[in-house]
Order: sequence, then C-alpha cells, then structure tokens
Amino acid sequence: MQEAIQDSFHVSPRQEQLWLAEPDGPSDRIQAVVTVEGPLDATRLEAALGMAMERHESLRTTFARRPGIRVPLQVVNPQLSPSWRTLDLRGTEPPALQARLHQGLQADLGEPIDFAR
Repeated sequence: MQEAIQDSFHVSPRQEQLWLAEPDGPSDRIQAVVTVEGPLDATRLEAALGMAMERHESLRTTFARRPGIRVPLQVVNPQLSPSWRTLDLRGTEPPALQARLHQGLQADLGEPIDFAR
C-alpha cells in the first residue's frame, strides 16, 4: 500500500474541477481514427505505441480513488500496455463504410471510462 501512495500525485487544479463537476469522473474524451492503407503489422504498431508509453509518463497515468479523498490521485504506472480496438473494414463497400465506422465509434463512446486502467 505504501508503494502505491508513494507513486501517487494530487491532480492538477483543472483536473480537480473536472472531477468535482462530475463525481464519477470526467465524461469528455478525445477519440482518434487512424486509417491504414496497405498491410498493417499490428505487432510492430503495438510495440511502437508501447515505446511511446515507456517514454511519456502521461500515457501511463491512471487515477485511483482513496478513502477519505474527494478526488482521485494520479498514479504513474511503471509499465502500462496500450490497448485499442481494431475494426476491420476490409471488403466493406463505400456506402456501408462510413456507417460501420460511425457505428464502431459510437460503441466506444458508449463505454464508460475506466480511470483505474
């Protein structure tokens, strides 16, 4: 337990405002879509994202609630693996392509954010 507290930090004043405005956690999110043309080596992509996460603490930061504290603490994880969902649109005809992409994005937006992960 002591180790987890040692690696935890208070949130910034702006983050605290967001948490207090939405007690279950901020609902705003940034979403990106990457279009890959040609063959994709998913293993190399995951390795590249993992290397970026190793270099940047903000990409390994999660939020942990502690008893008696109104807002969570930021926890910089020593290691955290990237996660994403792949939507394979190969063979999808152009009229259905936008609809399937939109459907996939809406499904992601409907999922609650797991701030501990």
